Amino acid sequence: MSYLNDVEDGGTTTFTQQKIEVTPEKGKTMIWPAEWTHAHAGNLVNVGEKYIITGWMHFPHEVR
Repeated sequence: MSYLNDVEDGGTTTFTQQKIEVTPEKGKTMIWPAEWTHAHAGNLVNVGEKYIITGWMHFPHEVR
């Protein structure tokens, strides 16, 4: 996920199990496992708006 703009107040992204809170800054990019272990939430923006671009990739184990 990449932040496309700065946010004046609020709009952090929280990873609950890791107890990490990321402040949105234009150009900051985060990559994390697409698994339940990295559940996250986008928090409310108090002033202004937050724009992001995101995508997902998943490489399931080959079944034999």
